[in-house]
Amino acid sequence: MDTIGTLEIHPRARPGGAGYTAAGSLPVGLLLRALADARAQGYREVVFAGEEPLLYKALPSLLARARKLGMSRTLQTCGAQLDSHRLLALAGLEFVWVAVDAHMGGACPRGYRGWDTESLVERLRGLSDLGIPFGLTTTCTGGLRSLVGVAGVAMDCGAERLRVDTSGGAGLDSRIQALIAAMQLVAYFGDRLTIELDGFDCAEITASVLPIHGEALPSLDEAPDAMLAELVDRLIIRGDGVVVPRHLEDEARLGDLCQMSLDGLVERWLSGDYDRFRARCRWVLGRVMSREDVMILEEYRELVSGFEACRTGVSGLREPVGQGADPQR
Repeated sequence: MDTIGTLEIHPRARPGGAGYTAAGSLPVGLLLRALADARAQGYREVVFAGEEPLLYKALPSLLARARKLGMSRTLQTCGAQLDSHRLLALAGLEFVWVAVDAHMGGACPRGYRGWDTESLVERLRGLSDLGIPFGLTTTCTGGLRSLVGVAGVAMDCGAERLRVDTSGGAGLDSRIQALIAAMQLVAYFGDRLTIELDGFDCAEITASVLPIHGEALPSLDEAPDAMLAELVDRLIIRGDGVVVPRHLEDEARLGDLCQMSLDGLVERWLSGDYDRFRARCRWVLGRVMSREDVMILEEYRELVSGFEACRTGVSGLREPVGQGADPQR
């Protein structure tokens, strides 16, 4: 089977949000079937994310089913729930992303400002001890000093990667500044830690919302046997059961998984709403490639080129920390 695409599952609803129940989670049977349906539609990776997935009691069953189906499995967590019992249940997982906030020169689980860095590092070392590869993801809102602190925590606890979300600020200028700070971070730590960028909307829309190959999505007449993963590269099952393609969620939803199986939703969507989804994608492409946005993309691409050069050692911005450099200079 030709396999492409990512399925993102949010097994728990946000408290007080749409679809939230006393249990606060989607039925495990519903998600087990959705995994099989998604695999048949070409999705090769599953990401468990959203409202803390470690608190979903049936998560081990979902992980086991995904592994049996041959899907790569990734977990996104804030790390606060990584106790010894849950760590054992994650053994064999392909990757874990831990969302953290910069705090007091170090880091704490995202949303848990009462934590100290030592408590977080202790839990993260549990992942390393079990041989589970993991990385940290953080925002750039605190500037370069906060990024240096988080990078130090990442190295202390054995993280393989650090992902910096550059979209936290308002407006293009703040995003460009965040991107520059991330590039400086690579200059300091790039030889000891893999650092990634994430979250620049224009580039992300161009690469992800629009088709996998960067051209207009095919009509079903042109690709009658296409699997959904060939048309929608990242599909999300939200905590309220609604199934949506990434980025165009409210405008292109497939429907409610609590009312119909994923197979049924896909069949109905392709026969009715897919053409509207294609039209919307073409409209987004037109906006992204408009004169103003092309200039934004070109500026971004220049910075990304510098970022990649910095990563590969072609061009360093400054000396690494610890060798005479001042991160605030």
